[in-house]
Amino acid sequence: MVKIVRVCFGLILLNQICQHKILAKICGDRSTNESYCCPGYKLDEILKNCTACDIGYYGLNCEDECPPPYYGHNCKSKCNCTEISCHHVYGCELYQQDIRNDSTSKFSEWKPSIAFSTQEKQKIKALNIEFMNISKEE
Repeated sequence: MVKIVRVCFGLILLNQICQHKILAKICGDRSTNESYCCPGYKLDEILKNCTACDIGYYGLNCEDECPPPYYGHNCKSKCNCTEISCHHVYGCELYQQDIRNDSTSKFSEWKPSIAFSTQEKQKIKALNIEFMNISKEE
C-alpha cells in the first residue's frame, strides 16, 4: 500500500498526520494510534472508508454547513444575494406564494425557487420545490 504523509488541513497539532490511501482520506494521532477521517471527509459505514463531504457541508465529519454567503461543493461558490436567502447547498433562494380557492378547499403553496450557478459560469439551473398546505374550509 502506498502512503503519502502530509499535514492535515485545519489541524495545528504536530503529532497529527494525514495518510492518503486509494479512495480514502484518513487522519491519525501518532501518540494514540487512533485514526479518523480528515476535515472535509466523513466515514462511510458501508464502504468502511472516508468519503468527501456532501455538497454544502465541510469540516470534521462534515458536520458544518457552508456559512453564508458560500455554498456548494467544498463551499467554493458564493451567493449573489442576501445572506438570509443563501442556501448552503443550492445558493440563492427566491420565494413566491400562490393562493388558490375552490368550492371546498383553500390551497396555499410556497414555492422556493432555488437558482444556482458554478464558478465555471455554467448555465444557471433552477430547482422548484413545492410545499402545499391544505386547509378545509368549514
